[in-house]
Amino acid sequence: MSEGMNISKNSCPTSVQERKFMEKFPYRELIGSLMFLASQTRPNIQFAVTFLSQYCSNPGLNHWKAALQILKYVGSTSDLAIELSKANSDEFIAYTDSNWGACIDDRKSTSQYIIFLGGVPFLLEND
Repeated sequence: MSEGMNISKNSCPTSVQERKFMEKFPYRELIGSLMFLASQTRPNIQFAVTFLSQYCSNPGLNHWKAALQILKYVGSTSDLAIELSKANSDEFIAYTDSNWGACIDDRKSTSQYIIFLGGVPFLLEND
């Protein structure tokens, strides 16, 4: 998703006409496919996809555009890979990131962390 892109409940359709228009877009299917990619081969998109999954019950056009941006990113980085090899050490490294109260709708915080053991990512979680 682009930096500064506002994704909130305000982007959700409010009228029957708007909801009918959004039925043409396979938003849930796209989010489901991106979730599968995130869990299997693309952990770097997990945070954004999980964030967008909140709007599966009533997605708006901005939600669709954000999901398409993630899909475009996946397509443009298809030559990148996570290389797993025998660990040269048993070094334990953890990274975390958080977004305190940035959800426009309810001011809830979101966070994510990833843990590496011997240079290999073995745990990625969204909160």
